[in-house]
Amino acid sequence: MCLFGLLHLLGQASLRMEQIFWPEEYKRITRKVEDALREANDPNIR
Repeated sequence: MCLFGLLHLLGQASLRMEQIFWPEEYKRITRKVEDALREANDPNIR
């Protein structure tokens, strides 16, 4: 359980560093993920 907590903290720190150091890239990737989720949940798309 301790290892899982440590891995979670490292993942969160990595995500935060990405937001700070590469904000444009982070926004682009976030937009792509949101678009993919929207498409996956759209009943009109096959």
